[in-house]
Amino acid sequence: VESVANSAASAGGATRSSFSNLGADISAPGSDVVSTSWRSATPTTFYENMSGTSMASPHVTGLISYLFTVDPTLLHSEIVDLLAANGVAVAGGASDRIDAFATVMDIDRVQAGDAVLRMLLDIDDGTPDGNQRILLPPTVPSSDFLDEDADGDGGIGDGRIDMADFRRWRDWLLQVENPAGLTLDGSTGHPKKDVNGDGSVGTPAQENLYPRGDFNGDGQLSRSAKRYVPGRVDATVTDLAVLQTLFSDPHYTASRLPGLIDSADLEIWPADCLAQPGVVSVTSSIRVAGTRDPIESRTHTAADGPRQIYTAPVHLSGYTAQIEAKDAGGATLFSTSQSFPMTLGSDAMWRPDCAVASPFTITSYGFDPASPAELPFGPEGAPCPVESRVVVTGTYEKTVTDPVLIFARPYTQGWSTPGYAASGSSQFVELAGAFEQWFCLRDDAATERPVDQIRLFIERPGTGELLYEDFVDVDYRYVRPAG
Repeated sequence: VESVANSAASAGGATRSSFSNLGADISAPGSDVVSTSWRSATPTTFYENMSGTSMASPHVTGLISYLFTVDPTLLHSEIVDLLAANGVAVAGGASDRIDAFATVMDIDRVQAGDAVLRMLLDIDDGTPDGNQRILLPPTVPSSDFLDEDADGDGGIGDGRIDMADFRRWRDWLLQVENPAGLTLDGSTGHPKKDVNGDGSVGTPAQENLYPRGDFNGDGQLSRSAKRYVPGRVDATVTDLAVLQTLFSDPHYTASRLPGLIDSADLEIWPADCLAQPGVVSVTSSIRVAGTRDPIESRTHTAADGPRQIYTAPVHLSGYTAQIEAKDAGGATLFSTSQSFPMTLGSDAMWRPDCAVASPFTITSYGFDPASPAELPFGPEGAPCPVESRVVVTGTYEKTVTDPVLIFARPYTQGWSTPGYAASGSSQFVELAGAFEQWFCLRDDAATERPVDQIRLFIERPGTGELLYEDFVDVDYRYVRPAG
């Protein structure tokens, strides 16, 4: 074994030590290595910097021991192959320096499998979230959840490479990037925020020194930095691309993961709904707040475990979650919805109380003119004339005295219709009563524009909290007035 010294300006970050022997098969760090020593000037430390091939050789024997720990079935010839095949060229005429990460990863090539790669990537804590840091349901104040083996299988990971592993890797990446607006729950010194496993939680830069989620072995967590990873991967890739190699999840494809880095999680737990008489399953969905069509949906049953976690890109509008409880024939027995901001890195949980009817509802509605109808665009920059308006009248009921606002808005193909003008809402305090709303479309250079749904919704004044929502199918067509 030859000895090399660190040298940032040299090839491979090292150069041959001046005292090194020559002609060996491999080299390893041997200059200024912190070693145990009986000669220490400080008797309580027993460490000092030492140099020599006696420092280099233990690096090699230590790596060999680790290889046997990872795979005790390795043969002597395979160990030699692994060490020689994964050396890093260095300066000064020295033999290739050992690369522990690459050597261990290359076991998968020798064994024609992916066992080592799975060990690297299976990082979840055994919870559905993969990196749960507070007790659920949440408490006030929140309490840290520390378990790293929530599934009780004997250690970190659950034997699968799925969204639980991605969520933990994403949380670690966001923590070391520390972007504005990041929200990661759990205490500041939470052990699960110790990204590099050194026993303490430091600054983002400190945590990004040889972090656990460094899947390509370049010593950092990064979205874009690439390095060659031997073994099962056998390519020059990013950390995330390594994870994508074995990723398999029933709800998400590997190709979606890059778009889910800047995201948040919403856990929907409708256990109370499933416990209601006649309920066999619950369907949940999420959609961008203020839109009609779900972007994802799931089915919850008691047999499969009722908890489901949605991971969605951060959106300025936030998201609306909805659940529908269904009987054995698939008929909907009841439904409810709630809005969530879902800021970067946040974890939200919704456990709807389906035993309690919604305290807010619109009990009836009507439209004038009735659908279907054709209406003229209103003039741009002027009040909407009566002939351009759709007037919505209806009744509401609520079981609490909280004041509410009631709105009706036009929608086209799942999104708020462009160019609309609409009435505001007064506050409704009475437990039951009538409301009236109107909207029109203004001339925006379009020759015609359809309205295929009207969104009826109830909000809490001041906060905009969504209390009730319904989309009603209609068929209105706005056209440019003749002349």
